[in-house]
Amino acid sequence: MIIHFQLTYEDHLALQRNAIKNVKYHRKREKQFLLILTVIVGSIAMYFASVTLTTSLYYESPALYNSVVVIAGVLSVLILLPIIKKLYIPMMIWQYKSMTKRNTEKKWPINMMLTLNEKGVEVNSERNQVKGSFLIDWEAIQKVGEDENRFYLYFEDNDAVVIPKKRGVSNQEDQDALQKTLKYYLNELF
Repeated sequence: MIIHFQLTYEDHLALQRNAIKNVKYHRKREKQFLLILTVIVGSIAMYFASVTLTTSLYYESPALYNSVVVIAGVLSVLILLPIIKKLYIPMMIWQYKSMTKRNTEKKWPINMMLTLNEKGVEVNSERNQVKGSFLIDWEAIQKVGEDENRFYLYFEDNDAVVIPKKRGVSNQEDQDALQKTLKYYLNELF
């Protein structure tokens, strides 16, 4: 099966989103991000609680004062935790976009031709008259990611080949054939 398409910047960003959700590095980094952000939020809440409470309460009952400050910090973290958890992916995409913002119009789109056969996935690309080609054996593919528009074949922890589900595959028969081919060779990963 041969698939011709143009890999766009949007495809590349979709790959980054998928990698952020599925790659070990990002799962570990997300936990660190969550921990740091919860400590910051809790500290700010405790600071504001200590500033807004009257000093007379501190002198009358230091234990009550400290308890109220700590409870304010813990409650603010618990209340904001669902929001904090959702911040990692948008922050990473924003960071990636800001790093790659320069010269995106010169790099995209990339003309791609993928050949899926019994050996693996042969990837041929051409950008600005520079051609590249490599073969990924089926056994080298470690993980398969998917969203509504693309498949992601990870052959290393942070490297993948993007296969659009509809672009490059002209009709429903070809889309079904693509799905069957991937399931045949990568059954245990689907």
